[in-house]
Amino acid sequence: RVEGAAAAGAGRTGSPGAVWVTIDVPLMQFGGLNTGRWGKGLTLEKPLFYSWAMNNYWFTNFVASQRGQFVFRYAVAGGECAASDAAANRFGREICSPLKAAVAVGRGEGPRRRSFIRVEPEQVAIVAVKEAENEPRGLVVRLRNLSDEPRKASIVLGPPLAPRSAVRAGILEDLREELPLEAGAARLELGPRSLATVVFRL
Repeated sequence: RVEGAAAAGAGRTGSPGAVWVTIDVPLMQFGGLNTGRWGKGLTLEKPLFYSWAMNNYWFTNFVASQRGQFVFRYAVAGGECAASDAAANRFGREICSPLKAAVAVGRGEGPRRRSFIRVEPEQVAIVAVKEAENEPRGLVVRLRNLSDEPRKASIVLGPPLAPRSAVRAGILEDLREELPLEAGAARLELGPRSLATVVFRL
């Protein structure tokens, strides 16, 4: 998320911002062309950022040019998409991992819209959902706090999931702390910009 040239080195000032998503080119240079400069931190002296499309210009036996036709996609948005880190993160995830549709066979009975996992507040995002490695009938939900402040998060599992318990775990799913479970919701605290892993026993 780009906050504006004047705010680049001084943090947020409320200036207009934009979200720039590099779908095909993850390598970036900020503030100028910094190849060969091994900085210890990020200091933006100029409001410039470069997309390094071809990652082939190195010191060994890589050809410094490439032939052919290439397509590199980018997405840029402002307004509500740049209003907060949570909104910018959501825009980036939706661009890079768009919603996929599938045909469902049935009579169309039941609610038109339902989510089997819901997380609050919006500053906390789901980054992974998977089967537990070592817990039979276990579901792992991994969260990330997108803000600079500590957040109290709530993970709600809806039908058809029916959790019996919830445990906070490490990144390797080592169980650490039993979490209170109220009406299918597990509650936990996340530090600023931190990750958390929760294992639900179903």
